[in-house]
Amino acid sequence: MSQSQSIVFFVDRCLGSKRLIETLRNSGISVEIHDDHFQKGAEDVDWLPEVGKRGWVVLTKDARSGKRTSEKIAVASARVKMFALASQNLSGEQMSEAFLKAIRLSTYKSLFMNILPHLLPKSIVMDALKCGKIVKCY
Repeated sequence: MSQSQSIVFFVDRCLGSKRLIETLRNSGISVEIHDDHFQKGAEDVDWLPEVGKRGWVVLTKDARSGKRTSEKIAVASARVKMFALASQNLSGEQMSEAFLKAIRLSTYKSLFMNILPHLLPKSIVMDALKCGKIVKCY
């Protein structure tokens, strides 16, 4: 099993795109879906600690994720790694492309597959731009 296959990406409910999930899985990326593990109305502060405990990397487009004090605390204390789409108005296909580019770019640079999951004990939130560019938020 390759390094990239050992990382699990957790698709936040707000992404709600079957296309995204199918695209990621068809690209060989291990994906878990919010609604398979948590209630539909679960607050981020309730599921973030569990996702962090499991070592999953969050994919989201929730602009508030990691910006509210309570969510920052949940992200930091659970050492959550997160990609958040910078743009809120992307189609399922555009979201898929942005996340795939960001994941592949990170893999290529060994940023995501080697450093984030294994060496950094703290949380990290990054924006995945439509072009696939990655911007560290905090």
